[in-house]
Amino acid sequence: MKTIRFSDLNLNERILRAIDDMGFEEPSKIQAEVIPVLLQGYDVIGQAQTGTGKTLAFGAPILNNIESTGYINSLILTPTRELAVQVNDELVRIGKYTNAKLLPVYGGQPIERQIKAIKRGVDVIVGTPGRVLDLIKRNVISLKQIKFLILDEGDQMLDMGFINDIEAIIKVSNQDRQTMIFSASMPDAIKKLAKRYMKPNAKHISVIKNVMTVPTVEQYYYEVKNKDKFESLWRVKNALEKDDYKKFIPLVSQLDEDYSLVDISAALMNLVYNKEVAFDYSEDNIESSGDYARLFISVGKMDRLKPKVLVRFLCSNAQISRESIGDIDIMKKFSFVDVDKDAVKPILKHCSGKMLSGRRATIQISKPKK
Repeated sequence: MKTIRFSDLNLNERILRAIDDMGFEEPSKIQAEVIPVLLQGYDVIGQAQTGTGKTLAFGAPILNNIESTGYINSLILTPTRELAVQVNDELVRIGKYTNAKLLPVYGGQPIERQIKAIKRGVDVIVGTPGRVLDLIKRNVISLKQIKFLILDEGDQMLDMGFINDIEAIIKVSNQDRQTMIFSASMPDAIKKLAKRYMKPNAKHISVIKNVMTVPTVEQYYYEVKNKDKFESLWRVKNALEKDDYKKFIPLVSQLDEDYSLVDISAALMNLVYNKEVAFDYSEDNIESSGDYARLFISVGKMDRLKPKVLVRFLCSNAQISRESIGDIDIMKKFSFVDVDKDAVKPILKHCSGKMLSGRRATIQISKPKK
């Protein structure tokens, strides 16, 4: 089978040069299938797992022929501020050799600063639905001239209750735009959204693996204390010098179909540094950092708690916006949630002690282990 390269996808030299600088040699399956279709002008529903290169799949086409016209050219909606920043950073790298001006907008940051940046001129906005809708209502953003509207991680946005915000944004957008929805799953709500707001000839491109792991491989994970992370990395290095890792070769070979071994190695290293393994989890013990406060909630998976339910509970009782809520980690018997520091007092005052998923919730500020 012929190997497809980025140079075969009709991208211009500026985009190809940027992709080369990023170290990519061959497109992933979703990139190889989506990029040509978008360049032909079709709406696209892209179904693929997180980490398969979706940002480059839509980012390269929208930046390929971008021109500064004084109007917003593209809008990318993401479910969280963290993803908005991540997508924006990736687009900056893809558009390295273009003159495109990009801006991430999300809650938790002064809106006045974002308004000033938009008034100076922006080509591409990456943002969360709540903040984008706020800017539209303030007449700061106009979508009447946009050429591209992208919903990234569409299923997550719907799970978090953003459907009304999304529809409100779509309704004030240019009707002649190209619309793209990228989602790991394809629930009925996504299908209805696509049918209602996308062109009839929209292309559905699905890159889904039937088997995610080799059935004969036993899977393990280890929670590593912060002080032990470098020793853990060293043990991985020592394991490479032995033969006992070879039972994992079939799994790695399967992963290599979709990812480079460099990506796989980097993902493994990220696990060590990720907050899920960087701290010693106990029922009321995890570190807060940055502009967020980490809250412990005494309700978890065994109470059938879902992220959407928790977000609704906090927002309705504490009268805070969805964008005040960051990462949510639901464990077996309890949960952790990152919130803006300004949201801590109303949550502790109005949410703690109330019923959540059939259980009276205790909410406390988590503290680092001494």
